[in-house]
Amino acid sequence: MVLCCWLVVFIFTHKDQVVSAVEEQLREHINGELRIMHPEVRVAASFPGVAISLHRVEIRDSLWSQHHRTLLKADHFFILLNPLPLITGKVRIGEVEMRAGQVCLYTDTTGYSNMSAFRRNKKGGKGKTPEIDNVLLTDMRIIIVHQAKNKDFNFEVKHLAAKRKHVKDGWKATVALSADIHSMAFNTEKGSFLEGKHLEAKLKCTYDKKEDAITLPLQELRINKESIDTRGKFSFREGEPARFELYFGSKGIRYKEALSLITKGISRKIPEFDFADRVAVQATLIGHAAYLDTPHVHVSWQVRDNTFTTPAGTVTHCSFLGSYDNERVHGAGHKDPNALITVRGLKGIWEGIDVTVDTLSIADLINPVLEGRLTARADMAKLNKVAGESAFLFKAGSLQTDIAFKGSLEGLDTAKPYIMGMLRIDNAALVYKPRGVTLTNTNARIRFAGDDVIADTLTLSCGTSSMGLHGTFKNFLHLYFTSPEKIVMNWDVKSRSIDLTELLPLLKAPEYKVRKERGNHVSMIPQQLGAILANNEISLNVSVDKLMYQDFAATDISCRLALDSAGFRLTDAKLNHANGIISANARVRQEKVRNRYEVDAKVQHVSVKQFFKAFHDFGQGAVTHDEIGGILDADVHATGYLDSDGKPVKRSVTGEATVSLKEGSLVAFAPMKVIGTLLFRRRQMDSIAFREISDRLTIKEGRIFVPPLHIESSAINLMVKGVYATTGKGTNLEIDVPLRNPAKDSMITDEALRHARHMKGLVLHLRATKDDDGDLKIRFR
Repeated sequence: MVLCCWLVVFIFTHKDQVVSAVEEQLREHINGELRIMHPEVRVAASFPGVAISLHRVEIRDSLWSQHHRTLLKADHFFILLNPLPLITGKVRIGEVEMRAGQVCLYTDTTGYSNMSAFRRNKKGGKGKTPEIDNVLLTDMRIIIVHQAKNKDFNFEVKHLAAKRKHVKDGWKATVALSADIHSMAFNTEKGSFLEGKHLEAKLKCTYDKKEDAITLPLQELRINKESIDTRGKFSFREGEPARFELYFGSKGIRYKEALSLITKGISRKIPEFDFADRVAVQATLIGHAAYLDTPHVHVSWQVRDNTFTTPAGTVTHCSFLGSYDNERVHGAGHKDPNALITVRGLKGIWEGIDVTVDTLSIADLINPVLEGRLTARADMAKLNKVAGESAFLFKAGSLQTDIAFKGSLEGLDTAKPYIMGMLRIDNAALVYKPRGVTLTNTNARIRFAGDDVIADTLTLSCGTSSMGLHGTFKNFLHLYFTSPEKIVMNWDVKSRSIDLTELLPLLKAPEYKVRKERGNHVSMIPQQLGAILANNEISLNVSVDKLMYQDFAATDISCRLALDSAGFRLTDAKLNHANGIISANARVRQEKVRNRYEVDAKVQHVSVKQFFKAFHDFGQGAVTHDEIGGILDADVHATGYLDSDGKPVKRSVTGEATVSLKEGSLVAFAPMKVIGTLLFRRRQMDSIAFREISDRLTIKEGRIFVPPLHIESSAINLMVKGVYATTGKGTNLEIDVPLRNPAKDSMITDEALRHARHMKGLVLHLRATKDDDGDLKIRFR
């Protein structure tokens, strides 16, 4: 005790020498400028230690005037000395404390560092660089800028207490730290880790001389009050950049908080995800303190029964393993093109759909490529929320899919897209909204084979009509993403029975509207598919056993039907109707109010009575199916309009027809009754049989232009020419009626002679017109 008191008295009586000795030792190791204001000697709290209090300390290197980066400045600088060596004039520093200042370690682009302010001792030089075992920092800013290596570290240290203890193979240290991290950028071009975070830690570390490495065992630190486990290792080898290995992990952390720990350059590349509950996250950083070195970053996370929010919607009861790695191919660098995001074993409920993703990956974050395998089961009605305002409204049925897929996320031609797998639909009911068609009992077995889509089975019903479809779409997937307007869909359609009345909505112009759904990119898939169906051509090879439309019935129908946004086209159509055969090519162009058609038809040996009845007497009332009979052959080219119910629009037909009517007859035909009442009361005019009538007729806007036509019947012969209006006014027919009884010439086989004999004798010259009510009037001309 007496010795300690004597030491204190000695030091304070020689304080100027003590201060000078301390300053001399400090300057001995400084190759720049040292500024000290008001040095004082104090008794340390750890008596009998001696504390040197230095105010406003600054250390500058010799080139400070060029870069203005002060190596050290502190308002308060305390040095704790061991008192015994002071008696012999030696200074041994035991502890350093700095308050309210800044340490800036600066290296410019040439490699010059302001650390040159510290003089390195050469072999044989006097003095030894002091080793300081205890360091205390309070309210100090620590800045490390290495322009040549593109690194920037900036920490605002609220408190740091570092204590070191020497051991046989090196030393051990403890560090208590409270700091705000403004920057921790290993590569400033990539951004900073832990930016804007507050760090609280009590860390232990060891230094091994043989390995020349500092090791941090696994221990806890707190970042923004989140508990994070960490460990690390810093290796120093002569002639090589320092190497670091850092690990951070948490058993439960908010996903957004975890994402904010990595650089913005990395987090921007990870899709916009979030989780309702905490997730387990681990991250490793391995790299070198070398110029433009980007560390190898691996981030993994484990999700258990969580609510997962994605750009494509929300997945509830979600579990999966995920990872991010910026070294997909070993040795290819730590850049975005070599990065990989992976999801494995995802299970959950997405918009009411049970979804399983075996694997999912996004590679190359510059031109991202999505690859994975998806299985799903769902009630079809639940797809409406996913589909948004698309072309389809699902009402019933079930869906099952199992597909492996690959393709560019941004629609670029950076990776050839493909889908392998199957889609199964059972007992579905849906509405195709652009044309207002309701489909029921729909079943599908669709295979995806690379670029191609193969519909092995597709059956559907519309009312009482049912059909089965089969088709293969070559190169569908590639065109879907690059040139959807070039997709051509070819289907083979077979049906036992179709009622066209139930398909009348197909005659309406499609009303398709694309509505962009924000935040749900998946909804664009059915929207785009609807746009393809509305705007591209769909080709159908049709084979139908029985076809009905109002009073029309046909069997053994075959044709090729093409539907597009403008309407539909019928080619190579052939069917059996009215005991005969009809073949045709037709085109219907859809408009808002009515539909323009163009038809070329060949009618062979058709019952004219059934034919007229099936087509509603072709929109005219002059000769109805109840009044006419016979076998009809005709070649017709006509254009006109159909209304939205599929009925001919009056006075719209224009074209030409070559007509042949054999075994023709008129029964209870009103004009013949009139003529019979006036002129031929003794002849049978209620039922008249005709010889073959053949001629070429011209039709224009519902008016039939009749060239001179010789009509021979069992009761009367006629010579007719002029214009006949199917509806309304416009009829002007000249009719020559010989009074000679046709029965007298029935045995004459020479046609020219028979016609000449008909015109012998008295001939009546009549004119047929229509009044305002459309009634036929006959008078002498």
